[in-house]
Amino acid sequence: MAHPSITNNTSYDYIYTIPPKCMRVLDLLNGDGVHDDNIEWIIEGEYLYTNEDDAMFKFIFQVEDVRKFDPGFTNALAARLAWLLCLKVTGKINLRQTLYREYLFQVGEAEGLDGLEHQSEPKEPKRWDQAH
Repeated sequence: MAHPSITNNTSYDYIYTIPPKCMRVLDLLNGDGVHDDNIEWIIEGEYLYTNEDDAMFKFIFQVEDVRKFDPGFTNALAARLAWLLCLKVTGKINLRQTLYREYLFQVGEAEGLDGLEHQSEPKEPKRWDQAH
């Protein structure tokens, strides 16, 4: 949400607080939820500065409740951990190579399932004040 009370030392007109669990802002959209290459923005600390008065955004946020993890993601993560730890635990390079192939397979499965789970219509971008 815009914050008129924050001191603005930039050339931008609007200030938005970055949501607390935001790990990275991917894109800033105009008020219609459309990407526009002409929208300029910067991040300084916990604030995003822009000249867009009704900004929407795409961002990666931290999920702390593991019950919200997608099963495909969980399988891929488990396979990755097994691959990364295998050589130190077992000393077997052949097993590590097998686990790497399993990891790649699980990532492919997760991506395939993720594609099937998405609606044919893209989700509406969220406004700053509706962020997690």
